[in-house]
Formats: sequence, C-alpha cells, structure tokens
Amino acid sequence: MRQQNNSRQNTNSARQLKQTKVPTGISLLYYSLALTTLSIIMLIITRFAGSLVFLLVGVIGTVIAFLVAQVMAIVGKLLCLTAPERMEGKATIYISVMFDLISIIIAYFQRIGAFPQNGAGLQTIISAIAYVSFLIFLKQVAEFINNNNLAKDAEGVLLIGIGMIVTMGLTTIFPFIALLTLLLFLIWVIRYYKLLMNLSEAMQSL
Repeated sequence: MRQQNNSRQNTNSARQLKQTKVPTGISLLYYSLALTTLSIIMLIITRFAGSLVFLLVGVIGTVIAFLVAQVMAIVGKLLCLTAPERMEGKATIYISVMFDLISIIIAYFQRIGAFPQNGAGLQTIISAIAYVSFLIFLKQVAEFINNNNLAKDAEGVLLIGIGMIVTMGLTTIFPFIALLTLLLFLIWVIRYYKLLMNLSEAMQSL
C-alpha cells in the first residue's frame, strides 16, 4: 500500500511539473547552450577568414547567435520560476536568476565605464553563485520527477563546473593549468549539454 502511495505521489508530482513552464525553460536553456557553442565555433573559424566579406559576415553572425543564445538563457531561467511551490529547493532558481541579473547589471556598467574594471573578479563570483544555484535546481527537478540518474548527472556537472572555476583562478598563478581548464571546459560543455537534453526529454515524456 505504501509503495502504491509513493508511486502515485511521484506520478502526481511529475504531472504537476509538466503543467508548468519548467520543461519549456529547460529546453530553451538546452538550445541556448547549443547556440552559444555554435557561436564560439563560428568565432574560431572567422579568425582564419581569408576574405574581408567572410570575416564581416562571420563576426556579425557570431554576435547575433551569441545575443540570441543569451536571451534564450534568460527567458529559460525565468520560465523555470514557475516550478511548483512544493518542490524542494525551489528557492535556488530565484537565487540563480537574481545573481544572473546582478551579473548583467555589473557587465553593463563596466561597459559604460561606471563600474571599476577590476570588478571582473566580483562578477565571476556572482556568476559562479548563479551557476551553482541553477545546477542545484536542476538536481531538485530530477529528484522531483524521481529520476535519480539525472540527479547524479547534475551533481557531476556541478562539480566539474566548480573545478573549472578553481583552475581558472589558479591559471593567474600557474599558467600551465590553462590546459586543464580547457579540458574541464570541454567536458563540462558536453556533460551540461547532455544533462539539459536528457532532462528536457524526461519531462516531455511524463
């Protein structure tokens, strides 16, 4: 009887989550990461452009792709705010969105010269808090739909991201660690991409 009640509760939780905008939000974040990766590839290819026209088109395309990806990421996170109130750890998505907005504001004021240029360290810390909070939120989403494998994947992506942040900080002291940072970044992109894709598919199939 208890197992039937737990199964029914898990099913109800999954249905409740599917009725929110969270699945759409995570799908947008999935496409945002793919588009960001594409913009980085385009930027690398553009550096080897032999034609001025190709260079110009490449730069404009890269900028547009990056901006669209950022808008998709912001909208995706805002849609995640619709997660059920009874979901454990929902506060983490509010923290993530709040610190993302703070990071955007700092970047804007740095661009217009109204914020100290050495504030980049502060912005990195704020972005790291937003990242950690969001990965914890994804872990809670996976647990809410009773998918322990995806919850473990979220933990793995979180730890890789933290490791990458640490190595980035150490690079200023030990330049050779930059190679390790690059390796962690590549692993992080692949793992994060798969996490968002699998979590999106899992919620769509509820």
